[in-house]
Amino acid sequence: MRATIKDIARLAGVSAQTVSNVVNDRPVVGEATRRRVLDVCRQLSYTPNAAARGLVTGSRKVIGLVVPHIGNPSYGDLIATLTRIAGAAGYSVVVGDTGWNAGPERELLRSLIRQSVDGVILASGNDASGLQALRDAGVPTVLVFNYFEGCDADVFRIDNLAAFRMVTRHLIGLGHRRIGFVRGLMSTVVKAREDGWRSALAEAGLEAGDELISASTFDQHGGHAAVTALLGLADRPTAVVCTSDIMACGAMDAAADLGLDVPRDLAVTGFDDIFVAGMRRVRLTTLRYDRARLAQQAFDRLLQVMAAPPGQSPGPRQSIALSCELVVRGSCGSPAGADPAATRIRTPKEVARP
Repeated sequence: MRATIKDIARLAGVSAQTVSNVVNDRPVVGEATRRRVLDVCRQLSYTPNAAARGLVTGSRKVIGLVVPHIGNPSYGDLIATLTRIAGAAGYSVVVGDTGWNAGPERELLRSLIRQSVDGVILASGNDASGLQALRDAGVPTVLVFNYFEGCDADVFRIDNLAAFRMVTRHLIGLGHRRIGFVRGLMSTVVKAREDGWRSALAEAGLEAGDELISASTFDQHGGHAAVTALLGLADRPTAVVCTSDIMACGAMDAAADLGLDVPRDLAVTGFDDIFVAGMRRVRLTTLRYDRARLAQQAFDRLLQVMAAPPGQSPGPRQSIALSCELVVRGSCGSPAGADPAATRIRTPKEVARP
């Protein structure tokens, strides 16, 4: 005979209402009690909803994907690509947007844990707390794009330092000597990009002063504000390296608002090669990487981790850094009066670190 809520309540030592709250995923029950109730559900093969059924069968065929900003076309592309890849493997994807905020990220991860997803691809990763929460709940997790210092999880990211060294070298090769750096909030990823910018300037004997760094929000408005500040310097830069294409679009608008021409008065570069970058009226020089490859590698690894028996390792940790390709369009040129030097564009090989 099929078990009832009363049977579950009696064996778990709780009320029937508590069992109802747990199996209907209402966030009003303590974690220890929730686990005890779901353990009894599993023992009695009680499957009132997808969350409990997943604990009985071992899989709901659902994974979570957490991104920092759905409005950024780069993350929109990641969502679309991973949804297709997961769908082909029989999985559904639950998407969450943190808004670059650690608080919403924690709430999203708690929700995914309560929903008993099979695994999580974490593309936000503000700090180690989110990853630790997933691990404590036994949820297989891989990181994409964003990571943090000392991270010991599987990570699939971009070789940010090499990419930004390459694009800065390109600007130097065009004759620019005063090159600004435009970034969003500081993170491990942004620091690596800044290090690449600094490295290229240092090897050319050029200054990388703090006044050449301008930070704002990671969107078009932020790019506009950051570049407006740089263009207000007495000795303004002739080129700016932006840490995203949407910030670069804001940078180009800022130049136009001040009556400056891109690229004659200001060269601008971005990162991501979103669809806007290639439009005729934008023609943004940017850095491109293989999004589909990154997404496929991350999903394949998540399947491996999910398939590993409890307590057993799925093999050595993977830390993959994909290289970028420099896509040269019309937003870069030589500064007024300069004689551009020849430049050789090098694309770093893929870097894999054990």
